[in-house]
Amino acid sequence: MVKHMIDPIQFTKMMGIPNPKGESAKNYCNTLEELGFDEIFIRKALMAIFELSYDTCTACFNDLERAKLKYIAMIVDHKSHPNRTPEGLIMKVARSLGTSTEEAAEWIARVDASEDLTYLDWFPRTRKNFHHA
Repeated sequence: MVKHMIDPIQFTKMMGIPNPKGESAKNYCNTLEELGFDEIFIRKALMAIFELSYDTCTACFNDLERAKLKYIAMIVDHKSHPNRTPEGLIMKVARSLGTSTEEAAEWIARVDASEDLTYLDWFPRTRKNFHHA
């Protein structure tokens, strides 16, 4: 268990996401994925609301392929690193998701092949949809 740094209810209000209202962590993952959030955002929400460790959250993501793809699309589209090499991108994805570089490269290829990936900005005041083309 992780000690809360912020009250879970305050966290949901601050981030503009629904309160889990008795949902299991797995069901809450599905709810946030359906709302358009990516894997890392959902992982952080689980850690804050359900007091789960980063590693414990991993079990919730086995069936959330779209959330993982959305996070990778966000990294691929991120404009703050225009000079990132393909190898640097693979390393970033592997580090962020805790996967091998081979698996990260496969996920990036799937994102590149996808035509319909929309992901959300994390911040409620500026929240808008972004589309990976």
